[in-house]
Amino acid sequence: MALASNGAGQSLANDVYASDSFRMAEKDPSTMSIESLLTLANNIKQLPDDPQSEKWGSHKLEKAYAMAVALNALSSKIDKSVDISRGPMANVPPPKAAGMPAGVCPSAIANPAWREEYIAALKANQTYATLVDQQVAVREEVSSLGVFVKKYMKNYFISEELEKFISSLETNKLFEKNRDEIRAIIDPK
Repeated sequence: MALASNGAGQSLANDVYASDSFRMAEKDPSTMSIESLLTLANNIKQLPDDPQSEKWGSHKLEKAYAMAVALNALSSKIDKSVDISRGPMANVPPPKAAGMPAGVCPSAIANPAWREEYIAALKANQTYATLVDQQVAVREEVSSLGVFVKKYMKNYFISEELEKFISSLETNKLFEKNRDEIRAIIDPK
């Protein structure tokens, strides 16, 4: 979509964020990758804040729904079994029997069985590092988007309107697993 300006001089680049956000929010979030969900959350935060503006006033509920979908989906990607305070090892030790220091090049281990065991440990450490990085990103985005959503809901929804919106989420099957968490985040009370 080409960039243009509306009468208020605001960039319509936000059209891209809006259409991407609304399109992504229509998908089944359980099928979306963590990277896609992080993109959705970032796109949502790029939308103009003023739902009363001529261009965005009619999209207030769509934006709120996209926010709720992103929050819900990202919350469901949090793996509480991953201890993000325990990062991967800086130098993986080889098998003790190899008698080599941690971080040694695998080819320096003469015994093929020990070398394979060490290579497997290196791969497991790298996999864990990727998992920790993802979990840190997801948890930070849930926190950041949660603050953004709470502020948006508090500033732009009157209480009856907000209650009606939250009730609609509570009957939506997408939100079954995280219903209470989402309500706690969205409801600014």
